[in-house]
Amino acid sequence: MIRTQAGRNPLPGSRGEFFWNGIWGTAFWVDPKEKLVAVLMVQLPPAQGAHYRSLLHSLVYQALIN
Repeated sequence: MIRTQAGRNPLPGSRGEFFWNGIWGTAFWVDPKEKLVAVLMVQLPPAQGAHYRSLLHSLVYQALIN
């Protein structure tokens, strides 16, 4: 997926960010504006995987701001 507009995604990120989420919790995203690449490698049931992906995404961007 590619983020094409600001404000349409509840997670932090920049326009142009692209990402992929796997069913069992794996994920990666690239934010060219922030020069950021993140990879999450976990094996969890889908509901738990979504929770940890969201949590990691938020924590990474909070670390950039602080």
